Amino acid sequence: IMRNNNTPDKKWLQQHGRRVIAHVVDIKTEQGWRYEDRSQWNSWEGRFEQARTWRTFYDITATWIEPQTEQNYTFNFKLWADEVVSKPDTSCIVPVIFDPKKPEHYYVDLKVG
Repeated sequence: IMRNNNTPDKKWLQQHGRRVIAHVVDIKTEQGWRYEDRSQWNSWEGRFEQARTWRTFYDITATWIEPQTEQNYTFNFKLWADEVVSKPDTSCIVPVIFDPKKPEHYYVDLKVG
């Protein structure tokens, strides 16, 4: 499941991107709207709109350091609290696929249920 993110094409990254293991360095618990793939009637507005629910999420920052150049890469992503068994912590690692030419294009591939 994609948890970021700033990538225009997940399949392209899976084929051509660089795969690394990043270390979680910061986790903030926040809340926000989670949009769903369905519509619902808004009686206040008198129209259908995209369904949404107010949910808790973790705003996670992970880093990876290129061993040869010692360049630091930072990846930020959102993880919905109801998709994990327990809150992640800073001892966690996450798989990231990114475009070395455009490191702001990345994909965090978390298998959550």
